[in-house]
Amino acid sequence: MKKYLQLIWYSFPVQLIFLHFRKYQLLLLFWFLLGSAVSGGFMHHFGADSLFLSPEYLGSVNFFSAFFVGMAFGGFMMSWNITTFIL
Repeated sequence: MKKYLQLIWYSFPVQLIFLHFRKYQLLLLFWFLLGSAVSGGFMHHFGADSLFLSPEYLGSVNFFSAFFVGMAFGGFMMSWNITTFIL
């Protein structure tokens, strides 16, 4: 069991998260804002949580609305990975 915990601890994604906490705290602010907007803690009065949890496109919630939100999240994720790779 100890061997598996060490393998998880020294895995690349876990070490990358700790690197961000150690060096790039300002970049983690974007993830905090995104997470708090989805959970309803940030911009709740403007309906930001509804934009993520039940997105509308042309007046209805359908595949295309979820597709566009997924593409936007994918773009955010790719820009995050490219930025941290450059740093």
